Amino acid sequence: MEKASTVLARGGAGGGRGGRSGRGGKSGSGNLEGLLRRGTEREGGGGREVLQLGGNDPAVLAAAMRLVLPFGYDEINLNCGCPAIETGGGDYGASLMRDADATARIVAAMVGEASRRGRGVPISIKCRVGIVERAEDFLTGNVPVEEANEQLFHGLESFARKCVGAGAEHVVVHAREAVMAGLSPRGNREAPPLRPDLAGRLARELDLSLGGGGAGASGRVAVTLNGGIASVAAAAEAMERWPALSGVQAGRWPLRRPTDMLAVDAAFYGSNNGSLALD
Repeated sequence: MEKASTVLARGGAGGGRGGRSGRGGKSGSGNLEGLLRRGTEREGGGGREVLQLGGNDPAVLAAAMRLVLPFGYDEINLNCGCPAIETGGGDYGASLMRDADATARIVAAMVGEASRRGRGVPISIKCRVGIVERAEDFLTGNVPVEEANEQLFHGLESFARKCVGAGAEHVVVHAREAVMAGLSPRGNREAPPLRPDLAGRLARELDLSLGGGGAGASGRVAVTLNGGIASVAAAAEAMERWPALSGVQAGRWPLRRPTDMLAVDAAFYGSNNGSLALD
């Protein structure tokens, strides 16, 4: 199981205000360091801790890496999928999908900083299957589903491959398009149709083309599906349907039904430590 925290790294061209802030916290380096330290406090020494960074300037993200690496996170993730005002509105988050080459340069800067600091922490990205500027731009209506999926997959695969080529070891795909204007953050989590087949296909295609020569220590790039996973049964079904996936990710389901997590070990890891059979 993983826990995730988010920090916005602001600065540079198009970056908005200077300084850095932890999401939900007050600005200031002391408070930020406290948030970062709290993010790595582990109960019982288990689990994995992932820190997500948001930004659009390679130099600023490299500086953010220097700040966060000493805290010992297991993975650093670049936000390429959030269309909220504080990210997409300032050329952060999902807006990075507009320019795969620029995003790859950010990934390379993060990977380079981790390498220079002698830290083996993997760098990952979290993205959408694609972006549209307005809600009415969804690839639906008169466009057949198969054609829409093909168009989206071409862009998703190109974006992911460039980031992987820059050193990303893990791609998390929120299986919806992101709407950059005219739709609230909540609407962005609900209105765009789910397209999980695209994440499953990406996992398969990356696995086949890399042939064991991926960026990760395991010799392959991990692909994780996010979006629409609302039960242990749904998670298991996704893993069975798309076997090339490395895992699934859920956000609101554990918050709404936390006791469901008691069934995860039995369902996925063969452990029966008090697990419940929930679906």
